[in-house]
Amino acid sequence: MPDVTPPGVRLTAAAKVLHLLTEPPGSTTPPEPVEASAGAWAVPWSLAVLVLLLARRNRARRKAREAAPGRDAVQAAMG
Repeated sequence: MPDVTPPGVRLTAAAKVLHLLTEPPGSTTPPEPVEASAGAWAVPWSLAVLVLLLARRNRARRKAREAAPGRDAVQAAMG
């Protein structure tokens, strides 16, 4: 039974092709099955988007925190 766990980083696949036609006339052996496999890097897009959103939120909070002392001084001087 094949592994049904979704890939985290690496995705691999294998294929086997069997000939359904009978052997060619004059042949003494049936054609052999053809097998191939391939692999590729799988990008976990949902995780990448989550990390990007968290980084953006943290940067916005840091900018607001750095601007707070100046904003408070302006409000104190005006009020």
